[in-house]
Amino acid sequence: MKPNYEELRKTLSEDLKNIFIGENKKIKKPKFWLANIGAILLAPSFGILGAAAIFAIQGDFSEFFLEPAYLYIPALTFILGLGIVIFYIIKWPIFVKKMRNLIPLDRYYLMALNAKTNEKILSCSIDKEKYPSAYRLRNCLGVEKINNIWKSGLFLNIETEKHKISFGFEFYVDMGKMKGRHYLNYLQVTSTENFVENDLIFYTKKHNYSDASLSEINLESKEFNDEFNLYGLDQIEARKIMNPKVMKKILDYFKNSEQALPLLVVFKKTDIYMRLKTFKSEHSELIKMADFKFSNNLTQLESNIFDKVISEVEDLNSVLDFLRISDFI
Repeated sequence: MKPNYEELRKTLSEDLKNIFIGENKKIKKPKFWLANIGAILLAPSFGILGAAAIFAIQGDFSEFFLEPAYLYIPALTFILGLGIVIFYIIKWPIFVKKMRNLIPLDRYYLMALNAKTNEKILSCSIDKEKYPSAYRLRNCLGVEKINNIWKSGLFLNIETEKHKISFGFEFYVDMGKMKGRHYLNYLQVTSTENFVENDLIFYTKKHNYSDASLSEINLESKEFNDEFNLYGLDQIEARKIMNPKVMKKILDYFKNSEQALPLLVVFKKTDIYMRLKTFKSEHSELIKMADFKFSNNLTQLESNIFDKVISEVEDLNSVLDFLRISDFI
């Protein structure tokens, strides 16, 4: 059944009108024509001052000072134009930051999730950290031994009656070498009940991962073994989870899915950790300036925000569909 996002679209449209339009609007966009005036003032004055510099180099500078207006007026014009451009450059990021704070993205994600899933969503927020857990994201990258490391991240944290879900990314840079850069799209699910009794790891052949504490498990399906690796502590539990029916569904899922895909899935008691193949989990942090281009009727801005929220929720739901194959959620 196709989700109905009309309520989200309506709410988004009304919010933007309240923020940008009318006597009670909460924010005023910097005038772009002001930056154009600054640029127009800069161009000719810069040309005249450049010509003066050439005269000075050629030894004709004294003649140029016979009429002070030749230099003084262009110099003042240049300073004025430069001041206007700098003012606009400073003003625009302040406007974008204020706009992000005024637009309730958390609420839009919550509405989209409620339209997409049958599970009741208790809360939804955009945070710089995932829900606390014993597992560090950098374990997925094999950089856990690097101490001098810088990271930033952003997560869509969702709480339901049974689960806490963190969907987002972390970006790592090895500050020692300044070249070891890793971008990790990630999903973590924490439950009130155990997913597994013993550690289990599933990952695609293209993903490089190792855990010396676990043993490789070969299943009955050659096609499955050719595509995926499975490691665990308990052969019986692993085969019970990855039964022939589940293996077939997983193979079909990877063949047909056009959304996010799990590259690595780590099962640890009450937690599931997944490294994902997706670049949509950016939430509000990486919204580019182009995403906030809009006309007087705000149509473009509304479409940009709506499309961003829906694409991320579709990606999230695609990954959750993978977990639903084995009835983990």
